[in-house]
Amino acid sequence: MGSRVNSLYHTPGNPGNRSNVIVYADATEGSPFFIQKVILFWDNGIVIKSKEMYRYGDHPVQDRYEEDPLKNESNNPVFGLEFG
Repeated sequence: MGSRVNSLYHTPGNPGNRSNVIVYADATEGSPFFIQKVILFWDNGIVIKSKEMYRYGDHPVQDRYEEDPLKNESNNPVFGLEFG
């Protein structure tokens, strides 16, 4: 299957002009190539900007335990970028 970014999503779901928005990229890693970085591009209608996303949850990837509230969710790395 290889490595790929599966989806992009943000919190909060309905941001306002004073919201702290975090954009996430859900990624799957597999051979023969592994994801080194994910870069987010955005366009405000005047200029296109980009920034490398921070990588969460893989130093090292840890197994989920029965008592973990996220036990039914993927433990693949997630990339994120916060806009204050």
